[in-house]
Formats: sequence, C-alpha cells, structure tokens
Amino acid sequence: MKVIQTHYAEHYFRSRLEARYAVFFDALNETWEYEKEGYDLDDGDWYLPDFWLPRIGCYVEIKGQHSTKDEIRKCRKLQFYTGNDVVIFNGLPAENYGLWFAWDDEYGKAPIESLAMWTIDDGFLTLADTPNGGSYLLKKAATQAKRARFEYCTSYPNIVDYDRIPF
Repeated sequence: MKVIQTHYAEHYFRSRLEARYAVFFDALNETWEYEKEGYDLDDGDWYLPDFWLPRIGCYVEIKGQHSTKDEIRKCRKLQFYTGNDVVIFNGLPAENYGLWFAWDDEYGKAPIESLAMWTIDDGFLTLADTPNGGSYLLKKAATQAKRARFEYCTSYPNIVDYDRIPF
C-alpha cells in the first residue's frame, strides 16, 4: 500500500496517519517534534523516530499495520541508547494499545515492556498500562484526528524557477 505524503502544521509527513497523530497531539496541547533526530543504533541500524514528546520524554513511532520484529528490535535499541521511553502505535490515535518500552526506576532503571494506551492524567496526555477508561478530551482529540482533512501532496515542495517558464 502506498502512503500519501501529507502537509500539516508546516511539516511534510510521510503519511496521513502520522499527520493525524500531530492533529491528535495538537488537540491535547501536547508539544511534539516530528522526526527530530536520527540515530545510529550500531550494526548498520539507523533509526528516525516519528515523534518526540519533550514533556513526556518519549519517542512515538506510528505504524499503519502491525510492527515487524525488526521495527520492534530497533525501538528496543533506541530506548537503550537514548535512555528515553519509546512507544509504537498501530492505527489511528487512541484506538489501539501500543507497545511501550519504558524504564522501571523501582528496580535500578531496568528496561521493561508493556502494552500502553493514551490517557489523560490531571489534564495532561500521558501513557498508562492500565487506561482510566478514556476521557472526553481524549475522545474529542481522537475524533478531530480521524476527521482531519489535509491537502494532497505528492512530493516535497520545489522551488519554482520562473525564468524557465515560458510566458
């Protein structure tokens, strides 16, 4: 399946699904950075996470289908090398559990994996392995993301050389 490159909030997203997550984060006033930085994960693995959420301190990877073993392996390595949580979500915002690679500080910063869902805690977006049943804000943001319409974009914008256009 071919993804449709999408323009939103002065960014060119690789897919509409990624753009929908940006709408979701914006609707919840969550600061996000798109493809902030790529990482060399050793052994020839390079990785460019989709989103960085600075307030939460978490990388978010978005997949349209179920994640492959290779994608999961790279997320584990990203967590290990950066020291930050990483979560992979499949499908539309707030519809599915994500695979959460986190750090358990209780046992000396041990890496743990669990299922996670977006939730609202004290008015802020967060991840939880036991969701609080959802909130009106979360449902509203997910609906906004699902209903968002974007301009169609097939490639990154080109600079027009007006001297080469015959008038």
